[in-house]
Amino acid sequence: MYLMDTSNPLNSNPDIQVNYPNPNKTNFYLLVIVVLLLLIIVGGGAFILGRYFSFPKPLAEITPPVTTNTPANSNQAPTPGTFSNLTDVKTPVSQAPADETANWKTYYSPVEKASFRYPSDWAIIDSDLESNLLGADQVALLSPSGTVKINWISAINGFGGGCDVNVPLGSSVGCPLFTLLEKTPIKGAPGLFVVSGTMTGDNKTFRTVVAVQDENGILETGRVAWFGLFQGRNNKSVSGQDNTTAIFSIPMTKEQVNGPGLNKTEAAAYFNKPEVKQAKLILESLSYTK
Repeated sequence: MYLMDTSNPLNSNPDIQVNYPNPNKTNFYLLVIVVLLLLIIVGGGAFILGRYFSFPKPLAEITPPVTTNTPANSNQAPTPGTFSNLTDVKTPVSQAPADETANWKTYYSPVEKASFRYPSDWAIIDSDLESNLLGADQVALLSPSGTVKINWISAINGFGGGCDVNVPLGSSVGCPLFTLLEKTPIKGAPGLFVVSGTMTGDNKTFRTVVAVQDENGILETGRVAWFGLFQGRNNKSVSGQDNTTAIFSIPMTKEQVNGPGLNKTEAAAYFNKPEVKQAKLILESLSYTK
């Protein structure tokens, strides 16, 4: 039997057909719309992020690559991935101390064919120690205060005399005790040294010693006969035979020789005086002509 809903006017006319929407198709369309919206959102976000990261970063945010610079004279190939043409970073190098003797005057010995430099405010005077060989050049330098003197004698024969190292200190025939404080090689005169130390005959009073010495001279602490000589290299023209000895030293002061001498502390303090330090530089400037 065919029933008709007469309450709905549309159904009262059998010639009118009503098509009700399919709920499955409606859900499908909604799903498609949602997916499209998600794609638009995701794609738009990706585009915005891509545009942001494609802009150049500030220099402060850019980390430079670690590079290894190869020295110009090295056979090592540059490390892959580095820049070999970058300017080398120079490490500060401490400068050598200035040469204090650069602007000093120069004394030249025609006999020994050697020279040394001295400050302009040091006076050249006659040496109170004379050579016993004719033709030797000799000179003395006096410090501005007049308290430090240097003797140069290009050729001199031995002083003679001797002493006994086996008798106790204080004996009139015993050798004094020399204590080495400093020994400096002379650059311009290989084999020669500037030697500084103290001398005592009784271990109570002391005298100071600063002199040029050779390899056979007094280069260490011990009981010795001290004359302050070194072997010359070109002075045989004066001696007439083999090369003889020469002197380049700070002699003991008259106060040290004729006076009571110095105690141990006073003798050590002597070497720290500015003019004594300058006198040692004069001795160290000795140089032989090549």
